Amino acid sequence: MVAQLRRWTHTVAARWSRITPADVRWLLIDVAHTVLLELGEQLGHVAKTTLRDRGVEIHLGLSLSEVSDRSAILTDGTVVPTRTVIWGAGVSANPVMSTLGLP
Repeated sequence: MVAQLRRWTHTVAARWSRITPADVRWLLIDVAHTVLLELGEQLGHVAKTTLRDRGVEIHLGLSLSEVSDRSAILTDGTVVPTRTVIWGAGVSANPVMSTLGLP
């Protein structure tokens, strides 16, 4: 999600003079200790490196403990000034998958 939204920001900036990509700070905060754990260590490392190279700040092993109208507080106490939070939670397969007899 963060990669696509960051890309969208660059697309919008190319069309509108009122916004530049530098106006937006992108953070990926994940309670997991790796990026895209479900894809395996190698692809997770590639994704993390690519996101960082594109200016996304990555905070692993953390979650949000509080969100207000002006900031988000991470579980390590870090306060992030923000007016927008996009929360994507829960990554699991549809329960019907377990009935198919497949690994």
